[in-house]
Amino acid sequence: MELKKAVFFDYDGVLADTMEDMYVAWSYALNLYKNIRISKSFFFLLEGLTARSMAEKLCTKYNFDKRNIEKIIEGKDNYYFKNNKFKINKRVIELIDFLKNKGMLVGVVSGAPRARIERMMPKSILAKFDAIITSEDVTRGKPDPQPYLIAIKKLKVKKQDSIVVENSPLGI
Repeated sequence: MELKKAVFFDYDGVLADTMEDMYVAWSYALNLYKNIRISKSFFFLLEGLTARSMAEKLCTKYNFDKRNIEKIIEGKDNYYFKNNKFKINKRVIELIDFLKNKGMLVGVVSGAPRARIERMMPKSILAKFDAIITSEDVTRGKPDPQPYLIAIKKLKVKKQDSIVVENSPLGI
């Protein structure tokens, strides 16, 4: 068996325990404009999408005017930053340290915006990564493989020499 050379981690739900906070923030934002109760199961199946794609899917599902997408995203972001209970997954950080000590490359591949990741994650943890690919780096987000293909290219490894750690069906 050949050894792998790179491991790519998703951000939301893998590196950081953000899933419940994001669900609450999206629920709050949609509720500002229309009394909507978002289905948790529907929401979690969409996890991994960019904010715009998530807003579009939620608007379609709940018959909401898509002209308000930017306001919904802004409302979600404002609520999230004021009310989150952000926690880093310390076991994953221990794994990253282990992998780095073994000479492996590690990266973040996320549908989240770079600004949110940089705002929430300590610089000391971000410095551990050899590549960080976010929604701004792609034209097609998950479930399209483009984010991972860009990460593979950036680290100059082959697909078969890489492992992906994901929590969402779209990312997988």
